[in-house]
Amino acid sequence: FPLGAESIKTNSYYGRNVAQPTVMNNVDCSGEERSLFSCSYTGDICNNEHIAGVKCQGPVRLQGGDSSHGRVEVYTQGRWGTICSEQWDIQDAIVLCRELGFSTGASSARDPDVTDLATGDIWMWDTECDGSEDSIFYCLSGKPIGSPPSTCTHSTDASVICICFEGAVRPLYSAFYGVSVGDIRPYQMNCLGTEYSIADCPLQNVNSSTCDHSKDASVICQTQSVHLVGGHTPYEGRVEYFDSGEWRSVCNNGWDINDIEVVCKELVVSHTRSSQNKPYNFPHFHAGLIKSGHILGAKLVVTRNYFGSGVGNLSLDQVECSGSETRLKECTSIIASRCDHSQDAELICKPTVRLVDGTTNHKGRVVIYSDGVWRSIANTMWEITDANVVCKELGFTLGANMDDCCPAYDASHGPLWGDMVQCTGTEHSVRNCWHSTTADSGLMAAGVNCIGQ
Repeated sequence: FPLGAESIKTNSYYGRNVAQPTVMNNVDCSGEERSLFSCSYTGDICNNEHIAGVKCQGPVRLQGGDSSHGRVEVYTQGRWGTICSEQWDIQDAIVLCRELGFSTGASSARDPDVTDLATGDIWMWDTECDGSEDSIFYCLSGKPIGSPPSTCTHSTDASVICICFEGAVRPLYSAFYGVSVGDIRPYQMNCLGTEYSIADCPLQNVNSSTCDHSKDASVICQTQSVHLVGGHTPYEGRVEYFDSGEWRSVCNNGWDINDIEVVCKELVVSHTRSSQNKPYNFPHFHAGLIKSGHILGAKLVVTRNYFGSGVGNLSLDQVECSGSETRLKECTSIIASRCDHSQDAELICKPTVRLVDGTTNHKGRVVIYSDGVWRSIANTMWEITDANVVCKELGFTLGANMDDCCPAYDASHGPLWGDMVQCTGTEHSVRNCWHSTTADSGLMAAGVNCIGQ
């Protein structure tokens, strides 16, 4: 891996090593060594909960999103560049995601959240994968010889949404999802849980006469690693982290606004990536913090365990995020061993889309929190489809009022987010809709009249 390490992983991120003793502790490298054994280290015994891990930087990365979705960039000729999305399809996206370590592949060959344009080279175009390749570089494509087609610009850069599972919620038995047909592999699986593929698990032959399709195995996978419980809405509550197959509370030692920002960002991605119907469409957020009896940035005074005490095991303690991470598991932390449920971490994520200037809570001018300020949306071509997206994002399950969907408001109260927005109606947030980056200060502001909450 000539590009070195992308990130370090602590606290047995890739699983605890119970079969073998640790051989190195207190490792100290300068970065110039050619082997880990050339670094200074001790042979002290290390707890199995503190096994070191590393994620190496390969020649493919995602930008403009997070670790599981974004614009595709490849490294060649000593520079990072993009891939033109002409001919880009789900088979290409599957190969790309697998190369990044997402064994289940991709859910989409386009990420609508990527709005910023790249600069620099376009390294590949007319990419054609059949889905079986181990790397995007093994697929047929136009190579960086000469210039890409004139139709390939950074507005047509390829992007992906990879499928990310956190583990299993629970196993299911007796053909829970229906009886299959065809062959049955008469094996008893003996996985430890640390394997990266079911094919890596030890197998034990069983009597095939005892296996039929009424005993087909099933599983429910967990796609979310953090959620909030105990609140009146999905965007407030006690923080729980999915660890070792169960939801566990997080300790609030060292809990600060950077940690909260990361949790709120992860909740946005988890809910907007879900393909399942939910009773509440999760909005985008910035963070409000609950700790030691108050919420930072708000006037509401609360006590500890405002959202109730958790039960069972605790997971993370002394969480330390910089704020740039997109998932809580990317932050440094230790295993919780010296705290109890009186120290459960709590938070309130504040919506970054809201209605103002209305006579009721379901009607008003639409404003979006962007670049540190609240901005209106110009009402140029604003229509029922756009209003439906906003209303459902805010929790109004029936969307906008067909007879009076889109009142106009004075736009002189502040800056505009854009002078044109176009939604398809399938977006989870108005932020996912196409919008212009220019704003004419002479326009009226868009409003909505929602129903159904």
